[in-house]
Amino acid sequence: MKGNIKWVAFDRLLERWKLTRSELNQIITGGSLPAYALYQNLDYVEELSPIPISIQDWKTKADIKPERLVFKTEDIERIEVINNSDLNGKDRQELGRLRNEKQKWDDSIAAAVRIGIFCKEIAEPLKKDVLTDKISDMGYHLPDTTIIKIWRSVPEEFRKKAGAPRKIK
Repeated sequence: MKGNIKWVAFDRLLERWKLTRSELNQIITGGSLPAYALYQNLDYVEELSPIPISIQDWKTKADIKPERLVFKTEDIERIEVINNSDLNGKDRQELGRLRNEKQKWDDSIAAAVRIGIFCKEIAEPLKKDVLTDKISDMGYHLPDTTIIKIWRSVPEEFRKKAGAPRKIK
């Protein structure tokens, strides 16, 4: 499962790619990088719903200022991967592995938080197999070792342990 969309501002992208304004404008008008216009005036881009602009809008509307454009991080990363042709096969493989590891890390944090909330909502202690099923139902595909770490991090009072209760004589 993916979290919120992350946005990059026009000026930040210029710095990241070390481009001039006209070079970035050519990439946008070329159609390889979708752009979104911000008409709201908020401080945090994560709270916005930017409006996608078409290449035709970009070419014809003078009121769309480059400073008001934002781009999805995933679109930027897609272009960076395509343009990283200087990487050899082994380096590309390592880059892909690192991206997968990052996604697993992000998913495991999100799953752990959601399991914590789930534990607080249910009235009885949580069984390990219920935890595994719940993580799977949430759409996370985590390795068993990660699920074990999440299980061990669940506080004792929310965990149902194996075995029958001891008999008191």
